[in-house]
Amino acid sequence: MIARVTLEIALRKEFDYLIPPGLASQIEIGSRVKVPFGPRQVMGCVTALPEESTHTNLREILKVVGRQSLVTPKVLQLARWIADYYCCPAEIALKSVFARRGAKEKEGWRERLVVRALPIAGERPQNSRSARRKCGTSSMSGERCRCRN
Repeated sequence: MIARVTLEIALRKEFDYLIPPGLASQIEIGSRVKVPFGPRQVMGCVTALPEESTHTNLREILKVVGRQSLVTPKVLQLARWIADYYCCPAEIALKSVFARRGAKEKEGWRERLVVRALPIAGERPQNSRSARRKCGTSSMSGERCRCRN
């Protein structure tokens, strides 16, 4: 089987890759994949599953990223329309329709928790602006403000 992949680097071109037998059940249109591209490995999105390719020496997809397809065929069609309408590479338009939650390669990255302390009701938050002196008041060192307002 063959997968046509749009890479996350702006080349305005799609590339064909062989689907290894172990990944055949996981790959569908819209799947995020990691593929070899020259000496490096890059992320991409499967945009088509053609029966055959005009190229002969195809490389294999390395792995599937994520459990499910993030881009449906309708969203893929929308990304292509965005690319045509705004005259941008299809890769950039496709990257813009990915949900932020699926943009990372690692599976467990969503499990991180971010906590921010909020002020107690009635207190004003302390920041650099609230510590600045107002015109006509004393500074912390005891000097009077020198402006004439």
